[in-house]
Amino acid sequence: MINLNSISTSNRIDETMVQVEQDSKNENLLMNLFVISGQQINLSNMESTGNIAWNYLLKGLALSATQLGLVFGPFILLALIMHLVSKKNETLSVKLMGRTVYLCLFGWLGISVHELGHALFALIFGHRINKINFISPHPEEGSMGYVDHSYNPGNIYHQIGNFFIGIGPILLGTFLLYLLSMLLFDVNLFKDQATVWTTGSLSLSSLKTILVDTSQEVLDYLKAIWTAEKSSWGKMMLLGYALYSIGSSISLSRSDLRIAWKGFLIIALIVLVFNLATQWIADFSAETVVTIAQSISAFCAILMLSIAINLVFMGIILLFHALKK
Repeated sequence: MINLNSISTSNRIDETMVQVEQDSKNENLLMNLFVISGQQINLSNMESTGNIAWNYLLKGLALSATQLGLVFGPFILLALIMHLVSKKNETLSVKLMGRTVYLCLFGWLGISVHELGHALFALIFGHRINKINFISPHPEEGSMGYVDHSYNPGNIYHQIGNFFIGIGPILLGTFLLYLLSMLLFDVNLFKDQATVWTTGSLSLSSLKTILVDTSQEVLDYLKAIWTAEKSSWGKMMLLGYALYSIGSSISLSRSDLRIAWKGFLIIALIVLVFNLATQWIADFSAETVVTIAQSISAFCAILMLSIAINLVFMGIILLFHALKK
């Protein structure tokens, strides 16, 4: 005899077990959906954080490039032009006069200032000077003398110094020319210069504006010399002689450029790290950049004047070369 109540109870138990299993599967499915959703949310947050970090880095790079460009850009551009002009001038002068005559008339002053520029900044930045030779031509290196110095590669201050040591002849040469003009004619470019630079976006137009303003400073400088109470033909000839002698030796050798490049990379890295560490708070370096850029404009004016004088001398030398033929 079949017990119907027993069968019914068994069916209910089976149905209950099936329902429990189905509920368990649904719960597992929901849990899996929650985990996957959480992972998607985390991935989304990671992508957002990565974009913010990348944009922050790009902003730091752009700010650093702008600052370095405004401070060093015009000066380096004029220094490069001065290097090319002086190198050509020196070659033409030696070809026309002979090396001995050139060194006795003009080269002795320019080469002395050139090597002293290296030595001075080597001392300022803690390098050890092993030997200095003022007259020691090295045609393969493009130098007339040398300063043998050593330093600690692990010292950041020493590494920064490489940039200034490399361009030392340009810095010392332009400063001496500025000092001479101030002593002879009482003309102070640092006081009278009117160029105003800002830390806006760096572009070819902004650099063009800087160079145009510097050109105006050169014209004002020449006018001030011509109309100065202390002005005389003798003083102007002395300044012209210094501009040519020192200017024609401002060129940098390949070793000078290699040393300067090493130091510049360290400076650029320091500027970048500083901007990345502080730009989220404020642009602390803006005022400093403007002050340095305005001061360097006086050196740029001297460089531009020296370029102009050397181009005049180059024209005269080329004329003599043409007459000799």
